[in-house]
Amino acid sequence: MIDSEIMVGTGLRITVAKDELASKLTTVARGVSTRTAVLVLGGIQLRAEAGRLHLAATDMEVSLRGSVDAQVADEGTVVVPGRLLLDIARSLPDSDVSIEHRPEEAVVVVSSGTATYRLHTYSAEDFPRLPDVETLPLHSVDRDALVETISRVGRSASRDESRPVLTGILVRFEPGKVVMAATDSYRLAVKETPVEGTLPELEAIIPARALQELARIATGSDELQLGLLENHVVFGADGTWLTTRRIDGQFPNYRQLLPEQFEHELLLPREELLEVVRRVSLMAQRNSP
Repeated sequence: MIDSEIMVGTGLRITVAKDELASKLTTVARGVSTRTAVLVLGGIQLRAEAGRLHLAATDMEVSLRGSVDAQVADEGTVVVPGRLLLDIARSLPDSDVSIEHRPEEAVVVVSSGTATYRLHTYSAEDFPRLPDVETLPLHSVDRDALVETISRVGRSASRDESRPVLTGILVRFEPGKVVMAATDSYRLAVKETPVEGTLPELEAIIPARALQELARIATGSDELQLGLLENHVVFGADGTWLTTRRIDGQFPNYRQLLPEQFEHELLLPREELLEVVRRVSLMAQRNSP
């Protein structure tokens, strides 16, 4: 996800259904970078070929890709401001959307009904090259087990980017189970979830943000697919592909932190305890030590 591939715009011209475009853009746009000085990372790549419009966005840590059916008059590739395109797609009339790239003007014209927008483009040559999913060996993974495990441990990951390893979740596949662990050095969450079937060999520290994004796009999907690369992991759900880098480093030995027995154990009513915690936590101000 750090290589570049030359993709010169050739006058892309398509028509696509507004609802399908807006829905796919809503997912893909979550991969658009909001904090970088590299302008092209704030864009969404549009690639039209063989009756499909392919969309892609990346912030160099996480990439999201998807596609929709389209009437393709001219094939081509172009990169346009991502968030702006999403806002425009959502606001268009409920009809077909025409998207036309005019390379000589360096603009893309988006029109639907009486609405017409002209968007300046980014250099398609500078958009990062993403792993080729079509040639990647894929494994089917238990979606429910993966999503449940992510939801249990994800909140314990750190947001302090000065310690990158702690911003990730340790993911390990063992025979018959998925194991995940996350810690911000103050709290620790570990979850082992039984699974059926054979799992590929995997032990990696994956950014918590990427796995939480995966849980979002995988909810409601029928199947979850996994592809493994040396430096990246690829997940697929219902035609949406998420690629994320592996975090280099040594994850803390969390097993040493888990006590084998406890001096006292209490059995409490769950809902009542949660309600009391909610009421008391109102007095814990976020900015206080």
